[in-house]
Amino acid sequence: IELGGAPGLADRLRAIAGRAPSFAPVWLRLGEAEFKAGRYDEAAAAWTRAAQLPEPDADSAASPPHVPEASIASYAAFGRARVALVRNDAAGARDILERLVRDSPSFGPALRLLGESYRALGLGKVVGEPTSGWIIYTGSQTLVDGSSIRMPGTRITTLAGETMELNPRPVD
Repeated sequence: IELGGAPGLADRLRAIAGRAPSFAPVWLRLGEAEFKAGRYDEAAAAWTRAAQLPEPDADSAASPPHVPEASIASYAAFGRARVALVRNDAAGARDILERLVRDSPSFGPALRLLGESYRALGLGKVVGEPTSGWIIYTGSQTLVDGSSIRMPGTRITTLAGETMELNPRPVD
């Protein structure tokens, strides 16, 4: 999914969503694939659908067990905020992110993106310490023997399209 995924990824995810319309993770991944392909309306729609669905049961068989940083609804809201930012709607992104941070105060990516929206709106100085530059989302993949491995899945960029991985965000 790094750059929109392999050709046809969004089509394959849509087909899976058609067969399992209540499986929130496929809608979350579809939103990411559409976003990376520059189809922002479709991404926002997929993320909205993901947020409306129940969370899947935890995979107790995963080794090591996967403990998500935030709920699917939180990741979906984060995605919709990204759409708002790429559309130069920093105020809309701020509104989404402020609600998200209030509801999930330890969701680091939302805090970082909220700082970006404040910066874009000129709402004051961003203070504190520069971010570490370690921004990457991973997902668990089950191997043939039943074991699992964590794999990188999503690239986060600034409003200007700069990859944030290994590029700490400065303070003002």
